[in-house]
Amino acid sequence: MAALGIETVLRCVFILTVLKWSDIQAIETYYMENYCDGSLNLDLLKVDAIKLKLTSSYYYPPKMDCMMTIKTFYKKKLMLFFEKFDVEPGSFFSSSCKDWLKVHETDDYLSQGVTNCNQLCGYQQNNQVYESKSSSLTLYFHSDGSLQYEGFTLILTPFHYVDGFCYYDEFECHNSKCIGKSNTCNGYNPCGDYSDCPLGGGAIAGIVIATLCGFAAVIVAVIYCRRKRMNAIKPQNETIPVQTIASNSGVKENNIEAQANTPGITTHVN
Repeated sequence: MAALGIETVLRCVFILTVLKWSDIQAIETYYMENYCDGSLNLDLLKVDAIKLKLTSSYYYPPKMDCMMTIKTFYKKKLMLFFEKFDVEPGSFFSSSCKDWLKVHETDDYLSQGVTNCNQLCGYQQNNQVYESKSSSLTLYFHSDGSLQYEGFTLILTPFHYVDGFCYYDEFECHNSKCIGKSNTCNGYNPCGDYSDCPLGGGAIAGIVIATLCGFAAVIVAVIYCRRKRMNAIKPQNETIPVQTIASNSGVKENNIEAQANTPGITTHVN
C-alpha cells in the first residue's frame, strides 16, 4: 500500500510539472489556409505570439494561392522565426522556385519585401529571425500543380524597441527589444539574440528533474519515519499465567484461592 501511495504521488507531481512546463512553451496555433484574402490582428487577439502553419494537413494542396495580412499594435513591429520550412524548390535545370512564400511589408502585396524574405522555397531550418519595419505584414503563398511538400511553421512575435523602459508585462531583451513576458523561455528565440532565457533548455530540464527527485525524497522520508514510529508502539495487554494442580478429586483449595484473586477469572468450587 505504501509503495502504491508513493507511486501515485510521484505520478501526480510529474503530471503537474509537465503541464506547467507545457504551459510555459504553449503558443496558440493558427492556419494560413483559414485566412486567405483576410487578416489576423494580434493586438485584438491579445496574444504575445502566435504559431502560424500553412495548412492543417500534412502536405499542402496543389495550385494553392493564399494571401493574408498579419497586424499588431501600430507602435509595434513583428519578428518572424521559421520553426519549419519545407516548400518545393526549383528543378535541376532552373533555380526558380516552383512553390514559394513571399513576405511583404505593410498590408500591401506590392510593397517592399521583408529583407531576405522576398521569395522563399526549399528546405530551410536555421535560427535566423526576420524583422518587419512596420506593424503589419502580408504573406503570399503559391504552389504549382506538381509535387506537394509539408509547408512551413512560422512564429510571429510583436515587439517594440525600448523607449525609456519596457512596460510591466514586458521583458527587456539585451538588444533593447521589448517582448511579452509570456514569450520568455519558449524555445523560439523571441528576442532574436537568445537573451529571453538565461537558463537553457538543458538547465531547465535539470531543475525539473531535481524537483521531482526532491519530492520523492521527502515522501520516502515521511513514510520511513511513520513506519518507525508505528513499530515503536508495543501492545499494552498483559497475560497473567495461572498454574493449576489437578488431582483426582479436583483443584486444590490454594490454587482456587489464587484464581479467585485474579481479575477476569471465574472459579467454581465443587
